[in-house]
Amino acid sequence: MKKTLTAPEIISETADYLVINKPAGLAVHSGGNLKEETLVDWLTKKYPKIKKKLKKSETIGSYNN
Repeated sequence: MKKTLTAPEIISETADYLVINKPAGLAVHSGGNLKEETLVDWLTKKYPKIKKKLKKSETIGSYNN
C-alpha cells in the first residue's frame, strides 16, 4: 500500500482544464522504489475518466484533447 502525502490544492477547474498547486515532495509519477502516492495516482482517483485518456507510457504534465 502506498503512503498518502498531502494532496494538491485545486486552484481552478473547468470542464477543459485543471490548475493545481503540487506540494513539494509529491512525485509526478511512480518509478523505482517509490512507496508514496504520486500526482498521477491522485489524479486518477479524483478524476477516474482521465485514465481513459492516458496510456501507461504517458505521464501527466499538460493534456490537450
